[in-house]
Amino acid sequence: MFLSSLLLLSCHENEDIVHSVPATGSIEAIISVRHMTGSTDILTTKRIVHANTLQQLTFVTNDTIPSLGEMVAEGKNEDGDTKSVLVEKNYEIFITVK
Repeated sequence: MFLSSLLLLSCHENEDIVHSVPATGSIEAIISVRHMTGSTDILTTKRIVHANTLQQLTFVTNDTIPSLGEMVAEGKNEDGDTKSVLVEKNYEIFITVK
């Protein structure tokens, strides 16, 4: 199962963002979580296979996962005023490559 290679926890920033992949022979994976209303989120996984300088195949899957709920966070407006706001908790995504 694809999800077994992912450890999903709460997250606040992106790390190690790749801006381009070599099209001579690579597999690109794009993973995102979209917040839905209620108690579910949608995990979208897109895999693109590049070979011989061409995009050969694209696979997209959508899975329903439980929402982590909401949390209170501090935010500042343009005037520098601090306010407590309610925001959605985000998943942190880890990928194991074998």
